[in-house]
Amino acid sequence: MKNLFYGPGLKAFSLIILPLMLMMSTPSYGQSNLPTGLVQADDLVKLELISESNGLVPGQVQWIGLRQDIAENWHTYWENAGDAGAATEVSWTATGPISISPIFWPTPEVIPFQNFLSHAYEGSPVLLFQVKLPEDFSASQVTLTADVFYLVCENICIPGNGSATITLPRSEERRVGKECRSRW
Repeated sequence: MKNLFYGPGLKAFSLIILPLMLMMSTPSYGQSNLPTGLVQADDLVKLELISESNGLVPGQVQWIGLRQDIAENWHTYWENAGDAGAATEVSWTATGPISISPIFWPTPEVIPFQNFLSHAYEGSPVLLFQVKLPEDFSASQVTLTADVFYLVCENICIPGNGSATITLPRSEERRVGKECRSRW
């Protein structure tokens, strides 16, 4: 009987059999091998863009908010996270020329964990941005997409990313509707 651990047997095992075993034990691309009870970041933070008004007026500064609906007992971080954590980061794409400010951060909570203090948000914080269309903007609408990276923590931290999109019509005057007021 040949010894598989020496000579050509080992070579056959390492070049053919081992890779086949690994391929059969690895899920296909696009399938998750996570246990069903494992929490993922997008289950913990829902993102939504909201506007102070029903449309954007060229030449006027208006407010857009990025609302994070954070699961109970979990939190995301302020621009200065404190002893632990990482600030939420947002990058923008738009269908037209638009100026978008850096984040106007709401006041965070101080959250203690063991010997650390973090500056963070729980619940449904709204990160604010000033937006402005150029005076000569002539398209009928603009679509804004926020690509967001965040760290969401409880006793463990999970990095997450997601995006939120809003489409707003070009308007001649600022109109704040009931649905806008109820979302802020």
